Amino acid sequence: MKLVLCWPNFEPTNAAGVRGRSFAMHLGALGWDVHAITMPDARAADAAPCPVETMPLFLHPRHWPAAFGGTGRLARRLKELRPDVVVASSPPSTFAWQAGRAAARAGVPYVADVRDLFTAGMRAVFGDKPRYVVAEGLESRFYRDAAAVCTATGLMGEKLARDFPEVEAGRVHTVPNGADPVDRPRMPPPRDLDVLFVGEMFDRGRRGEELLDAYARVLKHRPQTRFTFVGWEKNPYTDSLLASASKEVRAALDLHGRVARAEVARFSWRARCGVVPVHPADVFRTMLPAKAYEYVQSEVPIVGLGPPGDSELRRFVEGNDLGAFTTTPEAMAEAILGFLTSERERMRVGDNARRAAPTFTRARAAERLHKDVLVPLLERGGEARRA
Repeated sequence: MKLVLCWPNFEPTNAAGVRGRSFAMHLGALGWDVHAITMPDARAADAAPCPVETMPLFLHPRHWPAAFGGTGRLARRLKELRPDVVVASSPPSTFAWQAGRAAARAGVPYVADVRDLFTAGMRAVFGDKPRYVVAEGLESRFYRDAAAVCTATGLMGEKLARDFPEVEAGRVHTVPNGADPVDRPRMPPPRDLDVLFVGEMFDRGRRGEELLDAYARVLKHRPQTRFTFVGWEKNPYTDSLLASASKEVRAALDLHGRVARAEVARFSWRARCGVVPVHPADVFRTMLPAKAYEYVQSEVPIVGLGPPGDSELRRFVEGNDLGAFTTTPEAMAEAILGFLTSERERMRVGDNARRAAPTFTRARAAERLHKDVLVPLLERGGEARRA
């Protein structure tokens, strides 16, 4: 069984790359001959679990020349590789649309893997703009022509089916994210990091202002608290966050840049709690950030900040008793203080996380993709050829 991953980013420190690499590794273990095609990147092939090749494709508006030649180039390569199926990742909509068109031109069925609802999310954060109308049209084409659509959460699949009537519910499957299992240290390190955030801060959708508001409230009751960011990069948004923060908050921040995924566990095993902010707009109810899975693997209580009402983050945290779900900075500060001051509560939630961790692994996600989507797709194709 031969499979090509058409993946926008395949480097080991990128969230999209981590998901693609995980599929490559675990599907390979399940018997697939996996080959990856991605954008040119110096790190795309670093310690890759499968053969990787790069070619210019339409990832970002600045890559617009690839909109005219990239589809044919990719289609020709797919004809040479002759895979049984292509799995193409979204977002962004431009790359996904081009990968889907190339697969169709090569006569290969493709599966649309959807990590988040890109266009709806952009609209929620930045407002309606003409380019999002174009992006939504590209997404629609990508979903419409796919043999199957896989979404990272169940609520995401429900919303996609509502927003795109051309996508029949029967073609939509949930293939969640997850985290690679982390070996529990024989002697776990002391939990000497108070509050941990893993991820990037690059726009208001990350709720940085509310995080720092919650941190300021924590400091009023526990002035010695430290707040660790892993993935902090200097950009206009992070500059504005630091400029608007009080000197007490700035002094309490420990800022670290991007690190390899293996290094994330070294931070999370030391954390007393990990925060997961989710934008309050309706579309983000469907999303569950990957950092939540990583915290679980390291037995870290989660403090979520999300919209009121139902959401994937609330379901994950409350349904598995993995921490506290909150909707305001005030409630978030209270929950953080609860975990910082009660070792018993940290241990109780950590025990729940240890029991839940095997359920939320990337290997399980790949097994689901294999069993629920790829094998049935090949079986249907085989029956059609015999007929």
